[in-house]
Amino acid sequence: MESKSRSGDFPPSGSNGGNFMVFEKLRDIIVDHLQLKREDIKPECRVVEDLNADSLDIVEMIMDLEDEFGVSIPDEAVAELKTVGDISSFVEKEIAKKK
Repeated sequence: MESKSRSGDFPPSGSNGGNFMVFEKLRDIIVDHLQLKREDIKPECRVVEDLNADSLDIVEMIMDLEDEFGVSIPDEAVAELKTVGDISSFVEKEIAKKK
């Protein structure tokens, strides 16, 4: 029997599980900072427009991610990271650079 991914599952079947770990932690951080429901936070959500994060929220969440994964996310990169998935992918790439 073929397993089917439900709509909104991340990562898609066959993807690197590391991205899922980063996404899950990022989702936890967003829930803590923005008091949102976990199920409402998806990779395609825009941090400012969809999740209503302000600049202070973003700074605090980025600091938590940096502490959690031991990576540095420069201000220039933060400005380019628009969605939850963008942030998750960036952190995953930074983790891979450390290996």
